[in-house]
Amino acid sequence: YESVETLRRLEGLVQVYMPDFKYAFSDLAGKYSAAPDYTETAAAAIREMFRQTGPYKLDENGMLLRGTVIRHLILPEQLENTFRVIDWVEKTFSPGDVFFSLMSQFTPTEGCRDYPELNRPLSQAEHDVACRYLMASDITDGFTQDLGSVGESFIPSFDLTGV
Repeated sequence: YESVETLRRLEGLVQVYMPDFKYAFSDLAGKYSAAPDYTETAAAAIREMFRQTGPYKLDENGMLLRGTVIRHLILPEQLENTFRVIDWVEKTFSPGDVFFSLMSQFTPTEGCRDYPELNRPLSQAEHDVACRYLMASDITDGFTQDLGSVGESFIPSFDLTGV
C-alpha cells in the first residue's frame, strides 16, 4: 500500500518486492482497514514494482534474484475477494512475470470481535476452494500455504522484543 511516487524513489535499489494485495473490493478495504482507496492504490503500486523489476529471475539454485512476489491472505467468508485478486493478477501479468503467494495463515485477533465473519480461522473447505480456483487460473508460478501455518504462535508480540 505504497504510493507510486514513493516507489519511484526506490527505482534501482530494490531487487525483489513482496507486496500484499489484500482486497479486490474497495468496500472490504474500507470496512476492515479504513482504506477505501486500497484496491486502486495497491494495484498501481504492484504494477510499478513490476515495471522496476521486470519478470522474475532465478539463479541456478532456484533462488529469486529479482522480481515481484504478490501475496494474498485468504479471509474467512471472503472467497469472492480472493477470486477477484487472483483474476486481477491473471489479467494483469503474463505467466512467468510474477510469483503469486496464496496465504492461509489468517488468525483472528482482538479486533476481529467487531466482525463476526472474521472472528474465526479459515476453514479447510475455504482453503481448498481458494487453492482450486488458483490452480484453475493461468497463474503458473507461485505458492500456496497449508493450514498448518495458523495460530497465535505465528503472531509477533509487536512490543519491540528482540529489537
